[in-house]
Amino acid sequence: EVIQPYNENYLFVLEDLSTKIIGGTCGIDAKTGIDQPKYFFQIDNESIPANPSQKLPLLHVVRYKEAPSEICSLYLQPEFRREGLGRLLSLSRFLFVAAHPHRFDSIIYAEMRGFVDKNQSSPFWEGIGRHFFDLDYASLMRQRDHGNFDIEQVVPKYPIYIPLLPKEVQEMIGKIHTNTWPAFHMLSEEGFYLTDDIDVFDAGPRIEAETTEIRTVKTCNLDPVAEIVRNPIESVRYIVCNNRLDFRACYSTLQKGEKGIFIPEETASALQVKVGDLVRYVAPSPEISSHPIPHNGSHL
Repeated sequence: EVIQPYNENYLFVLEDLSTKIIGGTCGIDAKTGIDQPKYFFQIDNESIPANPSQKLPLLHVVRYKEAPSEICSLYLQPEFRREGLGRLLSLSRFLFVAAHPHRFDSIIYAEMRGFVDKNQSSPFWEGIGRHFFDLDYASLMRQRDHGNFDIEQVVPKYPIYIPLLPKEVQEMIGKIHTNTWPAFHMLSEEGFYLTDDIDVFDAGPRIEAETTEIRTVKTCNLDPVAEIVRNPIESVRYIVCNNRLDFRACYSTLQKGEKGIFIPEETASALQVKVGDLVRYVAPSPEISSHPIPHNGSHL
């Protein structure tokens, strides 16, 4: 029972129902900074006394306690990186948010992975953080994952003027890892935008969106199941969920009728829904209309 978001963690898994193989995970933290504050470098500007119109960019540490909701834990097994399964996995959680809005903050953010080279070294960490905590990036991440250090040990107490940093370190600020670009592009389509915050370890940017303005949340439809049909339904694919706390979502074709929507039998089985149950659905991308073509009666 949740009245408002606090420290809940929601984990979703992608399953191939024919083989029972788990192909990926994603998650949402309802509130962050509860157990320990969240730390970021914030990019800011300072006026130069001799020339107030000229601004000098700097980094200073910000500390958030009881911060907004965060989408996290997205991972897809290599053999499942096909047929839009990553998009299904990532966006389906926004349908969960739409179904249970009281469980989440009015802002949702995500941390984008910063640049790390093939040797698992972060130029940003080497240029800044390692001066405060002498450990290579890969070892640092292992310690962080196990909670073996206090983050306040690795962040400076005073602002850092960006022009004083080596050029190769400056170039890493806000740079997104190559493997993370598809996720960044997809979330940009959903309405997420860059903030002035970057990760204190690899300088990857923090992005956020107003929860009610996220495309999937804002444009999804909620209708009862009017009919479960045996014959194939010709339509584009939608991401469809059962709108329950016992959450299930999948890709499905569907059509709209006067009394609800028509879905295939395999969709009803996957979602564990029956005629009369409410389902929530949305187009997987902005290029596809979220409003299905009306049912023409040919499947009845």
